[in-house]
Amino acid sequence: MSCPSVEALAAAAAGEHARAIAHADGCVECASLLAQQRELRTLARTLEPPRLSPLRRAKLALAHDPADEIRVRAQQLPPPVLSPERRAQLAADTMAAADALPTRRVPWIPLGIVALAAAVALVAFSVRRETRVAVHWPVLTVPAPAIAKVVAPPPPVIAPVVVEKHAPVHVAIAPAKRAATISGDGDFTASLDTIQLRDGTISIDARDRTPVAVAIGDTTIHVTNARVEIRAAHGVIVSAHAFAGSVERVSPESKAVISAGEVWTPPPAAASLAAFRAGWAALHESRNADALAAFERASDPVIAEEAAFWAAVAAQRANDREGAAQRFRAFLVAYPQSSRADAARAALQQLL
Repeated sequence: MSCPSVEALAAAAAGEHARAIAHADGCVECASLLAQQRELRTLARTLEPPRLSPLRRAKLALAHDPADEIRVRAQQLPPPVLSPERRAQLAADTMAAADALPTRRVPWIPLGIVALAAAVALVAFSVRRETRVAVHWPVLTVPAPAIAKVVAPPPPVIAPVVVEKHAPVHVAIAPAKRAATISGDGDFTASLDTIQLRDGTISIDARDRTPVAVAIGDTTIHVTNARVEIRAAHGVIVSAHAFAGSVERVSPESKAVISAGEVWTPPPAAASLAAFRAGWAALHESRNADALAAFERASDPVIAEEAAFWAAVAAQRANDREGAAQRFRAFLVAYPQSSRADAARAALQQLL
């Protein structure tokens, strides 16, 4: 009978595919994939929602439509309430500022008299040039009301000056962030914001904490506001699993970002990768002895874990019960935190 698809095993991990569950009870490979699916579901339930700072929330809110957001926020603000003492103080300050302005007086009366005399002289000169007749002009007297009407315009109205007083601006200084949390059984040394990881697995939680950089050989993982699990073997990075936020991986060959939920593993050496592929093909063709030999040649640290597990599976399928049991035990000792540890334990119980 053929093995179920990965989708069916995923449904079985959720308890929705009874046939796939029954098949996994007798198939080591499908049992391993089913255990991996169950582990992924367990890890997904432990993920925490991302925490956004107030500044980040404000930026996201304004990114949609700043004008509408500002208008809504302004409508939500309560109207300002001034105490009677504050109103009296503002009125007194306004009146004092208005009284302090210099008053500018325009000499309207002298200007009116001069303008009237100039108009009379111009009329007399024009009449003399046109008629050339001597005219005895009477003495011109201007009635007092007319003069008052011309030379006494209404005084200009001076608008009161309102002096605005701005409230003092208080600048909030953010408190210093705490150091990142580091846990695990790895062999590492830490100094300031850098960790040198040589072997084992460590978990780093730098959410709302100071950033930290993890160096493994020539590869560096920069952890900023994120939670990640990093595993190394013999000074070589084996995997980086981001649980929250995102981390940046930098190496001489490339640079990439590992987002939440992603697991990054470096490419193994060409010879080990070729040996592993040959073992995988032989295992699916039921050439178990060839598969076992090929998996043993895949000794690169990046792929050694997978090769050790499938080598034990190949020995089990070749009916070498004692050899398979020894290989599963060695796998659990070397990789106790492996995602295939449950499948290895289940296979070991069947062999005993």
